[in-house]
Amino acid sequence: MVKATAKVWTGGVSDCYFTKCSQGLILSNRRENNRKEIFSQITETPVEMLPGFSKEASDLISGFLKIDPDERLGSSTTGAEEIKTHKFFQKVDWTKVYKRQISPPYQPC
Repeated sequence: MVKATAKVWTGGVSDCYFTKCSQGLILSNRRENNRKEIFSQITETPVEMLPGFSKEASDLISGFLKIDPDERLGSSTTGAEEIKTHKFFQKVDWTKVYKRQISPPYQPC
């Protein structure tokens, strides 16, 4: 069984960072393109936010990308509530989200 924090981390990486950073994965100081080095950089190198991120977005993404799974946003005893109450989502009406009464701000082609 996959631990919930792993799912949050995966969701955080794909949904928040890479979606906001349409340039994709940028690995600083990459000497060669091999899996071991890429994995090492992903798991050991702090993430630098691109210019233009709001303070709330940067904090949310940083929370998802903590290297220690126990420190990641959403890994506390409150789980998803910790994410839902983050400042980034302060204007979200979660009841309307659950009832599918809100149109997504972006619809892919």
